[in-house]
Amino acid sequence: MVAPAADSPAAPATSPPQGERAVPRRVWSATALQVAGRVVGAGATLALLWLVSRQVRLEVFGRFTFTLALFAVLDALVNLGTGQVAVQRTAGDPAALAGVVRAARRVRLGAAVVAWLLLAAWGLATREPGLPWLLLAGLYPFTHALELSATVYRNRIAWRLPVLARAMGTVAGLLFAVVLAAAGTDEAAPYVCAVAAGSTLANVALWSAAR
Repeated sequence: MVAPAADSPAAPATSPPQGERAVPRRVWSATALQVAGRVVGAGATLALLWLVSRQVRLEVFGRFTFTLALFAVLDALVNLGTGQVAVQRTAGDPAALAGVVRAARRVRLGAAVVAWLLLAAWGLATREPGLPWLLLAGLYPFTHALELSATVYRNRIAWRLPVLARAMGTVAGLLFAVVLAAAGTDEAAPYVCAVAAGSTLANVALWSAAR
């Protein structure tokens, strides 16, 4: 191989066109949608906490917030990072989507069984009031397996339907809690079940839309 002459002009550096350097519009719109969805979710959660705090005794409200935190831990246990893995494995290979989603669903279902058993063991050990309500709410993490169908939207950076489904679920949980409050419910577990029912609706709606 012949080395280029020392005085030969250097090849001009290539730079991507301005259109390629700009952030795609869909990224901006997706970001705006997610921010809006978080604002709606935060507002509905704040309204829910205010409603329950006015309806139940202070110690019951403390049990309610603790149980919501416990369910957040169970959610993380069931997820196990499978959503991110599904996107990484299929974003550049759409043909692999069905197989990856099936495998991830098996992982989530197995983790949901473990989460439900842990919840049952904790409830029995602590003699938690309203345990049947909590065990019913504990079935909600199983619907995370359905939520994996939303991978098609994540791969396309198309967040409109996922954000709408999440917002709908949060508002639905608030409405269920309003019904319980109107009925005079003064225990924590039914309100936890109301929140879980709203989240279940969101996961089922995502699955139905992404089929």
